[in-house]
Amino acid sequence: MSIMLATEFINKVNGFWISSIEEDQDRAFWERSAYHIGNIETYKLTGNKEYLEFTQKWCEVNKWKSHPYEGHSDSWTWGYGEEESKAVLFADWHACFQVYLEIYNMGNKEHPEYIEYAKRIIDYQISKDDDSFWWWADGLYMGMPVMVKLYNITGDESYLEKLHQYFIYSVELMYDGEKGIPISESHYKSTAYFGGPYGGKKSVRSRFSDPNQYSHLFFRDASYVYPSKPLPGKLSEVKNFWARANGWVFASLARLLKELSSSWQHYDFYMQIYKDMAHSIVHSQKFDQRGNGFWTQSMLAHSYSTNDQNPEGYETSGTAFFLYGLLVGVNEGILVKSSTENSISSSWNYLSKVAMHDSGKIGYVQPVGGEAGKAAEYGNTQDFGVGASLLAATEMVKYQAQLKGEKNAKWTK
Repeated sequence: MSIMLATEFINKVNGFWISSIEEDQDRAFWERSAYHIGNIETYKLTGNKEYLEFTQKWCEVNKWKSHPYEGHSDSWTWGYGEEESKAVLFADWHACFQVYLEIYNMGNKEHPEYIEYAKRIIDYQISKDDDSFWWWADGLYMGMPVMVKLYNITGDESYLEKLHQYFIYSVELMYDGEKGIPISESHYKSTAYFGGPYGGKKSVRSRFSDPNQYSHLFFRDASYVYPSKPLPGKLSEVKNFWARANGWVFASLARLLKELSSSWQHYDFYMQIYKDMAHSIVHSQKFDQRGNGFWTQSMLAHSYSTNDQNPEGYETSGTAFFLYGLLVGVNEGILVKSSTENSISSSWNYLSKVAMHDSGKIGYVQPVGGEAGKAAEYGNTQDFGVGASLLAATEMVKYQAQLKGEKNAKWTK
């Protein structure tokens, strides 16, 4: 089976998206932002000015802002942001800040107006005592890289201090591992047991607090912690870990480890969760009859989210994020190549030969939703799925270059 060059993939996929997309692209919400996060990385890699101009225009249309509410900060909330008209602090509205901060950095910090709004929002947020801002798994991808980038720009350690505080809350709320979902109330370090304004622990007595049954994956939010919301029928005994939710988390951890110094006092803590997740991700991968590797919507229930048109349960957004996270680990010397190479090569084949149409369209993207659901269709595409695929491809370019000996490998740790 021939291996597609990642540079060719980027040109086809991004060329199709930029030239063919017809839907409204102006909104600065998470779906659009997720695409532009990937697009900026392709520009940094390729230097293709068309990519930068496409994202720059989006930033300018949005006036380098996010949520449309302009009321006083005392009225800001972080409820579910699309329905909540004052949810300026809802992290899905913060993903765009990653794009603004990147463009600010690429411009040698000559345009402080690009990040003025983002800094005002995040500075207000970290001034609060609350720790429950990231109460659903997706929120980690939307919010965590913003804090990392602001720290790298300003040197202000309060961004990392608050990041860690918020992350502990998320871990204790949703993570099926040693540091997450404590067995008793007394073991909580955050307000996860008592619940913040919009998040709270829903399943205190879970038999999956047993270390022998840890999966080292994240439930979508506290309301999904097993045995809550079980899968139907015979699958009810299988823990339901949504692939895209874990993709958001895994990608955010990879980006944190890539962008922060290993001297940070909590670096090893994040490294361990990342490595444990990587192990679980690799071992939950599914393969079709041709050896293409991917992840089903419910990671441990491979027969869920299938139908006659998609009997394998193909899904692209979670698969692309997992591929990206694994590639970062190998390229940065965090993961051992030999333990991931089959997973990487097979999922790249899925992305480039199964998910990608001849036109460059990315298919089998599960539509917007909050959980594993009906099977994705070959024609389903979405901006966040394209963005995740582009992120994976930028790291695949580096991986393929190392395979050819064009750079010194970092595959020894």
